[in-house]
Amino acid sequence: MKIELTAKQLGQLINARGDRSQSEIASVIGVSPQMVNQWERAKKRPTAERLQQWAHAVGLTATVTLSIVIGGKS
Repeated sequence: MKIELTAKQLGQLINARGDRSQSEIASVIGVSPQMVNQWERAKKRPTAERLQQWAHAVGLTATVTLSIVIGGKS
C-alpha cells in the first residue's frame, strides 16, 4: 500500500524535530544538513525510508506518525 502525504502532513512530520539541530538529524539518518534544510523548506521530498528514519530519530512513535498521516486525510 502506497501512502501519499500532503505537503501539510509532510511538514508536520519534518518539523517535529524539536530542539535537535539539522546537523544532528542529518547525522542520525545519514544525509547532509543541507538535505535536511531542503526537506524543511519543501524544496525536496524525502523518500519513505528517510521519512521513517526521521520519525525514529526525533522519537515519533508509529502511532503519532500514523495519526498525522491519517488525521490529515479526514
